[in-house]
Amino acid sequence: AVLVPITGKPDPISPWWPGICCAATALIIAVSMFTAGARNAEIAMDELYRARDHLAQRIGYWCALLLYPIFGFLVAQDHISLMLAFPVMATLTAAAYLIPHAVLTGATR
Repeated sequence: AVLVPITGKPDPISPWWPGICCAATALIIAVSMFTAGARNAEIAMDELYRARDHLAQRIGYWCALLLYPIFGFLVAQDHISLMLAFPVMATLTAAAYLIPHAVLTGATR
C-alpha cells in the first residue's frame, strides 16, 4: 500500500510475494499451534482473546469504512489516480482488521 503512491505503479512488487508471505505465515502459525499442544491452544482461546478479537473487528470495520470517503476525496481532488487508489484500498481494507488484531491479541504476552 505504501509503495503504490511512491512508485506510481499499481503493481510495485511481484504478485507472488503476498501469496508466499501468506503461506509462510500460515505454516508458522500451524507449526506453533501443533507444537503447543491442545491444552495450551485451549488456554490461548479464552474469553479475553475473544473480547479483544471482537474489538479488533469493530475497529477494522470502521477503519475500512473510512477508507472510501478518504480515497474518494483524494481521487476527486486529483491527489491520487483511480488506478492507484484501488490497490491501496484493497491492501488497507485487509490491514484494517489484521493490524488491530495483532496489536490487541499479541499484547497479552
